[in-house]
Amino acid sequence: MMPAVSTPGREFEYRTQLVTVAEVVDGSTLAEQLTKASAEGWDLVEIIGAGDRHAILLRRPKDQNRESRPVGFLPPGR
Repeated sequence: MMPAVSTPGREFEYRTQLVTVAEVVDGSTLAEQLTKASAEGWDLVEIIGAGDRHAILLRRPKDQNRESRPVGFLPPGR
């Protein structure tokens, strides 16, 4: 049996959360949101300014419940 070529975690899914400037400056609200997201498997990628708000960009590895496909050559005679 040959191992799968793709490395787990190579593909990600992304989501954003909008927060106000006050929530970013406050720190505790932002920290609570990041702690909750982290518990769900999300990692912080970036905080992006979006006018009077900020977008928190989060990512986590895509669900790898798909069946892996072996890759390689068959032995001679098969």
